[in-house]
Amino acid sequence: MKNLSSIIITGIVLSISLSQFLAIDNTDTHAYINGTYVCKDFSMDLIHNAYNYRLYLDFIYIPEYNHIMVGMYNPFTKTITIIEPQNDQIIGTVKESNKDYVRIKVWHEYQYWHNTGRIN
Repeated sequence: MKNLSSIIITGIVLSISLSQFLAIDNTDTHAYINGTYVCKDFSMDLIHNAYNYRLYLDFIYIPEYNHIMVGMYNPFTKTITIIEPQNDQIIGTVKESNKDYVRIKVWHEYQYWHNTGRIN
């Protein structure tokens, strides 16, 4: 049990928060180029950059606006923190079951536990 506690504490200490990551990530500085570099490209770059910090983000599709953003899934609360990757704005948090936001999973289910600072 002591070993597991050490691993969890180390994971929390070494983890970076979403806000810290967004403050240092530069995806939002990329130029929007209609038809070439658009919302899906911003989202893909943000997801890949977050992976380097062991944050596991997903694509979030908003059907009403035909728009793609990014989300950080919390398996404890079954909620998604929505991020607009073009300006790093955290839009808010929604339930995973919210039909206005379609989560497109990128990672294995166990990886999302790392977002919480805990490993399941």
